[in-house]
Amino acid sequence: MSWLFLNQIDQIDSLIDIDSFDQTIVFFKHSTICPISDISFKKMEAALDDFSRKAKVYLVKVIEERPFSNYIAEKLDVTHQSPQILVVKEGKCIFSESHLQIQPQEIFSLL
Repeated sequence: MSWLFLNQIDQIDSLIDIDSFDQTIVFFKHSTICPISDISFKKMEAALDDFSRKAKVYLVKVIEERPFSNYIAEKLDVTHQSPQILVVKEGKCIFSESHLQIQPQEIFSLL
């Protein structure tokens, strides 16, 4: 499977307010210029096929897609970080982790 990408800000509302009641939504916020983010990205990339079977998994590039990244943080009432993983169920962020604490096996157990 491959990453899903956001196309519009209002798509975020739909994912959180509607879709997350039927299927878990995962946002992985990634900085394309940060070496720590690259480490976390590689861990997530290796687990992407397993994640995609249980959740919709979106990659948000925080530099290139700053409005999406900021809006997700605001909508879910979380502090923006990068890299950052956010797991959303039933309209709420049930898990947030950042930097080298991002561990795919821990996240997978929540899906």
